Amino acid sequence: ATTVYTYTKDSKFAIRDLGHIRLSEINSRDIRDWIKSMSNLTRKTISNRMTPLRAALAMAVDDCILEYSPADKASLGKSSKGLISHDQRLSNDKIDPFSLDEISSILFSAQSKGSNTSNYFQTRIYTGLRASEASGLKWYSADGELNVDLENKIIWIRSALVCVGGKSITQSPKTASG
Repeated sequence: ATTVYTYTKDSKFAIRDLGHIRLSEINSRDIRDWIKSMSNLTRKTISNRMTPLRAALAMAVDDCILEYSPADKASLGKSSKGLISHDQRLSNDKIDPFSLDEISSILFSAQSKGSNTSNYFQTRIYTGLRASEASGLKWYSADGELNVDLENKIIWIRSALVCVGGKSITQSPKTASG
């Protein structure tokens, strides 16, 4: 659900800034200029804004509207020196983990709510699972595979519980590694 919202939001920037160019006429220079125009943003934000544009251009190639995707030549990778500054490659996000006192407070409060709540927060805090992964965690997968092996202290993340259109659904985790 968050991914759909992000793609929808990020696609509006491409439409706003590049929507005046006919699809058959958009070129790599247009996209590189667009990337350069985002000089006040981090590489991550620019990459996020590029994602729906890349998807749309790939569909245009699949539908034989374009021979190739002009976004392929406007990469933010190592070969794109000069497109974004070194400072832009750094995230502005500051990691702010819970202090030991905050962890103790959270776990104490969770314990007063019952063992399910306490177990949920202990698992989240001590493993670093995303909320959707912890919420979707079951002892066994739909295929009957063990997800939680207490003896060997292993948890396999094979699903995540997410909200889509107001409904909770189970889907694959965000990354292949879980």
